[in-house]
Amino acid sequence: MKSTKRFYQKVIVLTLTAICISTSLTYAEPFRGTCDGHDNRCQIKEQIVIEELGLTEDQQAKLKKHREACRTQAMQMKGSLKTNRLNLRSELGKYDSNPDEVERISSEMKNQQAQLIDHRVASILKVKEILNPEQFEQFRSKIKELRGKRRGFKGRCRGDKNELLKGK
Repeated sequence: MKSTKRFYQKVIVLTLTAICISTSLTYAEPFRGTCDGHDNRCQIKEQIVIEELGLTEDQQAKLKKHREACRTQAMQMKGSLKTNRLNLRSELGKYDSNPDEVERISSEMKNQQAQLIDHRVASILKVKEILNPEQFEQFRSKIKELRGKRRGFKGRCRGDKNELLKGK
């Protein structure tokens, strides 16, 4: 009798759990498109911007070279900053952490963040050298527009990549 009662209790609990899980999945936001990766969408955005700005071949080549150099350098800087952030977190997680080590890691992170800001400013100045004033203003407004569209999405793979082409 007790084993039968326990069996029914387990069945009821499992059924309620399944209902709760399926209900939350039902109301979850659906996936709105295919995800071919972040790089593919960036290439589409770059093509749109290049077409709208009317860049010369020389300007396109300079921008591409500049973008690739900046991207690799920024990735390296962000990687070392992330490593230091993890080191700081692990050092602070210890009960008997060394205050001098925490201060050293903290100051190194501040220097790296300052370098990232300087790198970003230098990158923008270099783009200003490559583009003429009208192109630069168009570039800024287009980037603001694309960022505004991106703000509504959570995650990288939400939305259809063809939405970018509709904005042409």
